[in-house]
Amino acid sequence: MTSIPTRYLASCSPISPALAAAPASSCRLASPLTPRRHRFSARSWPHLLPKYDDPEFVVRNIWHLYAGWFDGNPAHLKPAPATELATELASLAGGADKLARRAALLAQGGRTRLAAHRAELAAAASPQDRAIQATRASIYERCAEAETSLIGKALFAVYQREAKAKSTF
Repeated sequence: MTSIPTRYLASCSPISPALAAAPASSCRLASPLTPRRHRFSARSWPHLLPKYDDPEFVVRNIWHLYAGWFDGNPAHLKPAPATELATELASLAGGADKLARRAALLAQGGRTRLAAHRAELAAAASPQDRAIQATRASIYERCAEAETSLIGKALFAVYQREAKAKSTF
């Protein structure tokens, strides 16, 4: 009779090549990382369900192993400073407060990934705004609740606490 760890490792043996093949086969200049990362699913491999780490994080790391830091988006080759980009986008949206309000609505609707982007843009455009920081804290609390991986939960909790502290200073 084989031990549980032996059976577990044997059942995982086909996973590594398949996992590595997904991003490695698409490491071409015309094939950006983001669609690959969002298409990957480990649902057929119950051993990879996100408990500690998330399969998207694994795919991103394998991509970086084979393709380096460049993710295929030419705007990321020489990016504008984050605060400059956030200020410009906030101006287009009618202000950082509007970005934050939209982020809150997105989070309430369960679209926490997009809400987090909006909240970060709003906070970068207006870092001293307590209301924006409170919204950001609320959004990261929702992100942590929705997250299944321990690493994701921990990181969302760190930024939720940071935003909460900035909203009350």
